[in-house]
Amino acid sequence: MTNQAVLIGTAKVHPGSGEVFAAWQAQYSSAISKFPGFLSTDMVPPPAGKPVEPWTIIVNFESEACIA
Repeated sequence: MTNQAVLIGTAKVHPGSGEVFAAWQAQYSSAISKFPGFLSTDMVPPPAGKPVEPWTIIVNFESEACIA
């Protein structure tokens, strides 16, 4: 059994800002991947037909100690 830790955040992307968000997301993922204990990042887009809903950002780490 593992004791992985997860950080969950959201980002509201204004209509027409998809390219800017994609560039930010690439920089964010690159930066956070260098943190000790980093495992992965998942970006979950808003439901189809609801582009004004926020994106969900899920960041997985090896343990709570890695994010404390």
